[in-house]
Amino acid sequence: QLDDSAAQLQLAQAEQALLEARTRLEVAQKDARLNLGGAQANYVEAARTLDDPTTNDQLTQTRVNFETTQAALGTAQEAYAYAFDPIRDWERNIDAERASAAAALDRAQAAFAISQAQYNLALNSAQNTFIAAEGSVYEAQQELIAAPGSALQADQWAVYKAELAVESARLALEATRITAPIAGTVTAIYASPGEAVGNNPVITLADLNQPVIRFYLEESDLRLIAPQNPVAVLLTAWPDQTFSGTVTHIDPAIVMLDGVPAVQVWAAMDRSEDSDVTLLAGMSAEVEVIAGEATNTLLIPVQALREIGPGQYAVFVVDANGELVMRPVKVGLVDFANAEILEGLSRGDTVSTGTVEVE
Repeated sequence: QLDDSAAQLQLAQAEQALLEARTRLEVAQKDARLNLGGAQANYVEAARTLDDPTTNDQLTQTRVNFETTQAALGTAQEAYAYAFDPIRDWERNIDAERASAAAALDRAQAAFAISQAQYNLALNSAQNTFIAAEGSVYEAQQELIAAPGSALQADQWAVYKAELAVESARLALEATRITAPIAGTVTAIYASPGEAVGNNPVITLADLNQPVIRFYLEESDLRLIAPQNPVAVLLTAWPDQTFSGTVTHIDPAIVMLDGVPAVQVWAAMDRSEDSDVTLLAGMSAEVEVIAGEATNTLLIPVQALREIGPGQYAVFVVDANGELVMRPVKVGLVDFANAEILEGLSRGDTVSTGTVEVE
């Protein structure tokens, strides 16, 4: 367990920042919903004003004024037409009446033009209000769904970043507790409580229940070995007992051993029959790898083989007359002493090794 004070503090700070970010997001979402509700209400009101102008005082007032001036214009036009009727040309004082009717018509036309402009302006204002309300609804909707570039999206990103910071702080806190990757026995400790440590090992563990042996082969022997090959191990400390095992893996790179390239191999030792033997890490041993194995087979001395071609062999067999007869044979496994014969010889045949004893 490493000192986790700083990690605990960083986690608490990250969690506080996450809480604040989530609170800001909740407030922004609430405000966005309120803005959308207000925009929708304004939109409904603006639409109702266009559908029924009587719901808007200003639009109603200008419309009534427009209709009043329109009616007055009609009255003035009728008075003007009556005053300028040709059949009235003979009437006394007709000129004064006609002048008055013309002036009244001018005033009515001017008032009508003004009221019409005012009504059109109010109507355009109502239409603009509807368009603006429609735009406000769209903007509020985009804000609520956190569209790209919106303030709400920025708040969501802030929450996401705060969550990553919390997870990073949590992992840093977990890293202060170092757990052994295997079950085993502590064989060495390189640090004391309270001591500052870096990336160097501080504890060495060994799995004594499954001893593993590391050994080396010449590079030329690589073709003869593979995982699952059985091995026989002779420990220097136990010279009278042979331990069995199995090759587990071969390192993928050549290593230098005393300046000589070598193949590094690992094997697991079998302790099922010798659990009472004490094994220590770092012990020396000789390892024999069984690259091939044959049982109940026919063997001859390797000196008796004669190579007659690539991969082709023969032996000289002593016949009943004591003469040497060459016989082709099929060879199996071969070691330094013996060769396995698969075909061509039978048990009891006498073969020549090519050696002569002279007294």
